[in-house]
Amino acid sequence: MKVTTITLTLCLLILSSCRLGRMAQFFLSENHQRPKFHTGVIDTSDEPFQFTKGSPALQSRVENAIYTPPDYQNKKKKSFQLGDYLDNESKTTALLVIRRDTIVYEQYFEGYDSSSILPSFSVAKSFTSSLVGFAAQDGLITSVQDPVTKYLPQLRSLDPRWQQLTIEHLLNMRSGLDFNENNYVNPFSSIADLYLSKNVLKVVERAKFAHQPGTVDYYSSLDTEILGLILEKVTGKPMSGYLEEKLWKPLGMETPATWHRDSKKNNHTKAFCCLQVCARDYAKFGRLYLNGGHWNGKQILDPEWVARSVQPDLTNGCYQYQWYSGNKNYRYIKNEEGKYEVQTFP
Repeated sequence: MKVTTITLTLCLLILSSCRLGRMAQFFLSENHQRPKFHTGVIDTSDEPFQFTKGSPALQSRVENAIYTPPDYQNKKKKSFQLGDYLDNESKTTALLVIRRDTIVYEQYFEGYDSSSILPSFSVAKSFTSSLVGFAAQDGLITSVQDPVTKYLPQLRSLDPRWQQLTIEHLLNMRSGLDFNENNYVNPFSSIADLYLSKNVLKVVERAKFAHQPGTVDYYSSLDTEILGLILEKVTGKPMSGYLEEKLWKPLGMETPATWHRDSKKNNHTKAFCCLQVCARDYAKFGRLYLNGGHWNGKQILDPEWVARSVQPDLTNGCYQYQWYSGNKNYRYIKNEEGKYEVQTFP
């Protein structure tokens, strides 16, 4: 009995240490190291788009601006010059401010520079959303009201609620699937299973429903991963390849990016995270949405798709189409066209 107990304890310790070691990679980027995973490389455009560089005087003006961090406002009330705060008081690796296609401020820290690729974490979800928009635009996805089983038929033999789950439910984080997004430090949590898995499709197939699809909003990386599996099914290529075709080349991205996959064998992209991009190329993605999907004389992405993505849905926690517009300090009102606008901004 004692030998059995010791053996089981050792097995659990080994399993825990392996999981803890791999889970630690999730946080490596905060220490400015790159996790080692199987990745897809996204090549740059032959004609990079360049923002205009602002004057040194403007850069200096922002650098020396007085900044009072929120943490200090009601306590120490301590203020800093912005550049000093970013460099010495924060974990910032890059800050880029652009106005009307001119770089007002650009600075890098902790050994990073303009060519360094930076982890997106959940900002990758918005890139995934854009690719769903492109797939719909290309006719590869007939409608966001389609059930996911139309594209992942292997789910039909499982819970019948899979056939009621639509692509739009996934876009709005209303799948109803039982998933714990809130425990990133537990190596045995739902999010750890998804992040560490070498076959994310198996994680999806094991998932159970806690609610009827469409009835409850709950932020879940699993929802995004299912969108990624659908994208790879309909495009016949890894998400990195589709991203290169639809965004990296047309938008003139200037630095190769990478997107982690679960394993060489299964080759499924981690659609919910794990895209690495340089700061200027993140800004180009933002510019595309700022301009309603329009890029230098050409409509790249359906403007209605962009509008649905960035218009806050107050009935869904300000989350819509894998874009988050919520903040306790924002106040939204409807304009004459029935669209939401920010009324106040801190």
